[in-house]
Amino acid sequence: MPLWVADMDFEVGDFISDAILKRTQNKTYGYEIIPSDINENISFWLEKRQDYKVDTGHILLTSGLLTTMNICVELFSKPHDNIIIQTPIYPPFYDAIQKNHRHILENKLRFDGSKYVINFEELEEQMKDASMMILCSPHNPVGRVWIKEELERIAALSIKYNVIIISDEVHFDIVYSNSKHICLSSLGAEIAHNVITLAAPSKTFNIAGLCTSFAIIQNDRMKRKLENYLKKHHMRDMNAFAIVATQAAYKDGEQWVDSLVDYLESNRDFIVEFFKKNMPKVKVIIPEATYLIWLDFRKYKLPMPLQEFLVNEAKLGLNSGESFGKGYEKYARLNFALPLSQLEKALNQLKDALNKYYPRVIKNNEEWKKILSEEQFKITRRQGTERAFSGLYWDTKEDGNYHCICCDSKLFSSNDKFDSGTGWPSYTKAIDIKSIDIKLDKSHNMTRQETLCAVCDAHLGHLFADTKSSTGQRYCINSAALKLK
Repeated sequence: MPLWVADMDFEVGDFISDAILKRTQNKTYGYEIIPSDINENISFWLEKRQDYKVDTGHILLTSGLLTTMNICVELFSKPHDNIIIQTPIYPPFYDAIQKNHRHILENKLRFDGSKYVINFEELEEQMKDASMMILCSPHNPVGRVWIKEELERIAALSIKYNVIIISDEVHFDIVYSNSKHICLSSLGAEIAHNVITLAAPSKTFNIAGLCTSFAIIQNDRMKRKLENYLKKHHMRDMNAFAIVATQAAYKDGEQWVDSLVDYLESNRDFIVEFFKKNMPKVKVIIPEATYLIWLDFRKYKLPMPLQEFLVNEAKLGLNSGESFGKGYEKYARLNFALPLSQLEKALNQLKDALNKYYPRVIKNNEEWKKILSEEQFKITRRQGTERAFSGLYWDTKEDGNYHCICCDSKLFSSNDKFDSGTGWPSYTKAIDIKSIDIKLDKSHNMTRQETLCAVCDAHLGHLFADTKSSTGQRYCINSAALKLK
């Protein structure tokens, strides 16, 4: 099932298909004169949807955002110049730089535990040596909507070091609750002088195949240079259907877009809950915008490369993380712009494929209470701790394997048990590292590493550094979480 290329599995709105159908009824498809009001339609849309009042004279129609990006790289930088991108990033950004014989400066985004943020200290150092930056706003694939303070810091650096910014804002209409997109060039005349904004109706209205886009350029010199290039290479024309689709989209599409964004946000929330319940070891980076979601599979130690697993085992086509940058081989990007029934089917395929290697046991609290004692439930399902020197196994010397009391998964061997003097069963290592999950625990005003059963999420205890252990670490486990066999 394909969940990769960034278009939608939804039919276009009737207002677009009706406009195209009406145009087909005029059965001459020769050269077109671009209507004078099309820039007005775009400007009106930007003002209403983005709170950005754009002079129609600053809008330049183009026939493809990526084509325009590559032309701008060629026109406004020189061979061997340094150009900044913020990784992980949409793969064509790499091509726009490298295939035009420029050098990449990688301003790697940092994950703060919930979202990706910009490394501004590094960015400033890179701005000193760069002639251009290609900004992705909203960001693809991590889904960030850059807030005003972040954009203002980018703008200040651009102005300070005279760095041109190509701002790809193609996803700016698909923004979710509690986030607000701000066009970089709307922050004032000084930054607008350095910015080429690229956008299109393609993502919003699912008309990428019609190759319609536009640039917003307030710097008259740069606008003339791009316009002259397009004229010279006969690239100013839009095809007949792109014209009517763009007009219809920006004149009549507002209600349709509102409904679309609501549906996509519901899909996004469904994905988050599905992974939380069924595949909690996958870290889901919740997008603030776009219909693309960035997934971190690093906690899974699969017997094959992730992309091979997704295609051959889960039968799903996601974008490979490594195409977005080095070090992202265990990440993938999933497109969730499809009917919920199909999305649920795809996620179940992924869950079933992962369960072959990482089986899961899922029960609600009432079901756990039926099979556990009160003490076992308190320890394993409520993150409790038994008193030191009170548990059944703290000083047991019997041979055997220690299993999870909840799901019977094999966790620790008596061969790895040692007397730590703490009063809890202690082990130098797990039988199989895949059987244990480690989670940061900040409860009780402490920072510790919680250990959980990877199959059923039972709380087992904590992992500590310990010089008495042959491995330098101690799994300190509650007896009530274990069964010796």
